[in-house]
Amino acid sequence: MNVTNMSIATRLNLAFGCLLLCLFTINGVGLLQLSDLKTVNQNSLATNLPSVMKSQEILENSWEIERALRDIALANEAQPSAKEIQQINAKQQEISVILDKFATLEQTDESKRLLQNMLDARLKYVVGVEQILQRYSENRRQMGIGLILLNFREVQQDYAQSIKAYIRYHSSKFIAANAHINEAYSNTSNWLLASLGGATVLSLVLSWAISSNIHNHVA
Repeated sequence: MNVTNMSIATRLNLAFGCLLLCLFTINGVGLLQLSDLKTVNQNSLATNLPSVMKSQEILENSWEIERALRDIALANEAQPSAKEIQQINAKQQEISVILDKFATLEQTDESKRLLQNMLDARLKYVVGVEQILQRYSENRRQMGIGLILLNFREVQQDYAQSIKAYIRYHSSKFIAANAHINEAYSNTSNWLLASLGGATVLSLVLSWAISSNIHNHVA
């Protein structure tokens, strides 16, 4: 069928049909890209952000434990006070609960390795805390302070570094995901604007062509 033999109404319907098809295609591509961005954002919020927040809680709890140990070491009592012992046990329990929650999070191979390093360091840390409390009960202040300053210092540092390494990894992943999302949003917006501009130009061209045909037909 020759386009020139079509009626004006048919040409108009065909032109606007093509225009609507272009607009639906543009919107469909944009929605697909936005859907992918939503998935990336949900994965980042479901994994990286909780990992950072929970790891920070572990670090803060370890500081509370060390503060309680320091109070025990500096006290003049023959035995550690029940308050500090209770605080240490409570913080250790809170850390165990947080670590159990990590098992429900999706982990990459690198994240699993860093988490295992944290667990290994924590095991030494827990043993060190128990040894300090036991030795302090047996040898009072001097041995308690000596263990904290000498034997336990390296264990503290390794444990803190393992936690911070885990935090840095997931923080970088979270920041990278946000940067990717922002860039993709910008690219999608530019694509939609450019496509809509092209569709507008196309509609103008079609309108001009139809008007020219109408003028020629009348003439």
